Formats: sequence, structure tokens, C-alpha cells
Amino acid sequence: MLDNIESLVKYNEPELVSKIHQQHKPHNLPTKAETKRVVQTVATTVAGTRAAMDVDARLGVGDGKCDSQTLLNLILPPREWVKDGQLWRQTISSEQATKRDVAILQKEMENRMKQHKGKDMGICPVRRELYADCFEELLRQVAIEVPERGHLLAKVRDHMNITILMHQKVYESNVTFGIRKAVTAKLTKADMENTIKELEAENQCLLQQLADANKWPQAAEKREAERRATEEVQHAKELESLKATVEELKSRLLASVDK
Repeated sequence: MLDNIESLVKYNEPELVSKIHQQHKPHNLPTKAETKRVVQTVATTVAGTRAAMDVDARLGVGDGKCDSQTLLNLILPPREWVKDGQLWRQTISSEQATKRDVAILQKEMENRMKQHKGKDMGICPVRRELYADCFEELLRQVAIEVPERGHLLAKVRDHMNITILMHQKVYESNVTFGIRKAVTAKLTKADMENTIKELEAENQCLLQQLADANKWPQAAEKREAERRATEEVQHAKELESLKATVEELKSRLLASVDK
């Protein structure tokens, strides 16, 4: 709600209620926007529903005993504020509206839309505030002529306010959930990136170990082949030496036998 937009609802002249001593001066009364938010919140509770039922009983809507001024004060509560230690109250006007008043209301709403740069399309708090005020002024006019109809329109207004409030809460909840999921996804992404880096490093280490393991059999085979070649050369030398020794012994033996 925008507090800087003057209400379109027609009020009576402010009345002085009482003077407040400085030492007992209460806190400033809530603003129009704060009052509407409180009313909307209370209306969503069971207590608010029971209070509405009590209002129906007090007004006697179904019995034709409804008083227009009492109904106006209930569906459009008076405005109160403290100024210079004095409590002021401004009640809703009970003056009936004419066709000219309705035309003036429409023109005033259009002028304020232009003045506050309200948008004709999409979500616009200015347009929402002006249309809500315009509806309440029309509600005032209807309640003066037919109190029962005004009471029914007040219920429609409260239901629409509750519906809008619930949609706002759902939207805020979805936005919060989306932000939380985005933060979680961002944190999860960082964790996954770290995990990927660790796995890639481990993979490189394992590949190096595999390459080293593949080189070991080749080196072993080469060493074994060199060892066998060395042994064969030594065996061949020993064989030649033994053959030479055998030939020498044969020669000696033959020489001994000839003598």
C-alpha cells in the first residue's frame, strides 16, 4: 500500500476526541497501510471469521434491522491520529452520492493514476491502491442506500483481500524456495566441481600407475633376455674350455700309451 496517495473515500470533517497529557501520550496510531495489513491478517484467522459472524448478528442483516451508519463504521472504520497532544477522529460520511459524484470519482481516479504514474497493465501498486479506494467509496455509497447490499459487498472485498494476501504469501514462499534452491544448487555445484577435480587427479594417478605397471613386464623380459644371453656366452666359453681340456687329456693319454 502507498501512504502518499490520498484516499478517494469520502470522510466527514475531523473531530477532536480528547486531549492527551504529555506523560501519558500513547504511541502514534498505525498508518492506513498498516491498518489494512492487520485487518487482512486477522481476517485469515478463525477469530476473524467468528468476529465477522458476530457482526452479522449485531447488525441483524437477515432481519432488516441493519443501521447504515453503524454498518459504515464497521466496514469502513474511522481514522484516528494524534496531533499536538490531541486525539482526532474522522468518520465515514453518510451523505448519499449522486450521479455527478460518481462521475467526479471516476475523473479523480483517472487524474491520480496519471499523477502517480500508474500502469494500465501488469502488477502496479498505485493502480491497486486507487482501485481499492474507489471500491471502498462505491461500497460506502451502496451501504448508505441498501445496508444489506453494502454488507455483502464488504464480505466480497474482505474475501478478495484475503485471496490477494494468500497469493502474495504463496509468491513470497515460492521466491524464498527458489532462492534457497539456487543457493543450494550453487553450493552443490561447487562441491561437485571439487569432487570432479579430485576424481580427475586420482584418475591421472591411476593412469600413471597403470603405465608404470605396463612398463615393468617389458623391463623384466629385457633383463631376463640379457641374463640368458650372458649365461649362454658363459656356458659356451666353459664348454670350449672343457673341450680343450678333454683334447689335451686325450693327447697326454695317447702319448703315455705309445711310450
